[in-house]
Amino acid sequence: MAKLFKPMPLDITRLRYGTPGVPWLPTPLCQLWKTESLPNWLASEFVLSGTPSLLDLNSLALEKTSKLLPRIQHYVEFLVRSRQQTIRNIKCFDRTWPRGLRIADIHFSVRSKNLLDDAGFTVNPEELTRTTFGELLDIPGLGVKSLLEIT
Repeated sequence: MAKLFKPMPLDITRLRYGTPGVPWLPTPLCQLWKTESLPNWLASEFVLSGTPSLLDLNSLALEKTSKLLPRIQHYVEFLVRSRQQTIRNIKCFDRTWPRGLRIADIHFSVRSKNLLDDAGFTVNPEELTRTTFGELLDIPGLGVKSLLEIT
């Protein structure tokens, strides 16, 4: 008798930026920059044909490698850092906050958790989904690495 496939629900508490299955670039930024080509070295490194775009970057994160390689991490951080002014008014998330999920349950670094706590997001995590990239970057001590980890 054939077994029915029952997909396991996604356990967000086990995900961590830079590990398999976690996008390298926040979805709103992938959508914003979707027509821009990936650098040749990145396309070559992953043996991509055609003209892969920044929209393909997260597909690479999910399919082609086990973790975020330092060279790619540097590229993603530079990309976001160099465009901080143009992304300030863009919302970080396109979904609502999962009911019952606490920030303390997510595998953020201690630094990111402390920054979110200082900004009041641990008390009201739903506010995080209404936040823009600029608002997060305005939190003292929150830089591009923490921004990418959180978003």
